[in-house]
Amino acid sequence: MARFIHISDSHLGLPGASRCWEYALKTIKARQPDFVLHTGDVTEHGRQQEFEQARADLDGLGIPWRAIPGNHDIGDGPPTGTGPDPSAVKRYDAVLGPSRFIYPLGFWTLIGISGLEFGSGQRSDAAAKKWLLKAISTVSGPI
Repeated sequence: MARFIHISDSHLGLPGASRCWEYALKTIKARQPDFVLHTGDVTEHGRQQEFEQARADLDGLGIPWRAIPGNHDIGDGPPTGTGPDPSAVKRYDAVLGPSRFIYPLGFWTLIGISGLEFGSGQRSDAAAKKWLLKAISTVSGPI
């Protein structure tokens, strides 16, 4: 049976966040899961340096991982914002991406996509819906 650890809201770049991040990394390494899933707000400001630190640290675990961006990474979705900032998504994808993914994990298949893309009315809104429907249709078994 596959085991994974889910982590969220590390907010790298926020004062004091590095202490919590280091503890999380130490705990993950000690548990040795088959996979690590980080869902949202990997960074505080979506800065290149923050993305690069997260990438280096997650790669340093020696465990497969994926991350889904949050509003601090790529911008706010509805109702408070107009959707992800395309330049922030591009920056995120270049370092941590792809921000949408299909990942087989034992008996399960994980489909990762940021909810910030939905309901924005941006081109990415329609593209995200199309991608998700296609992803679901290509997977057999539990999702």
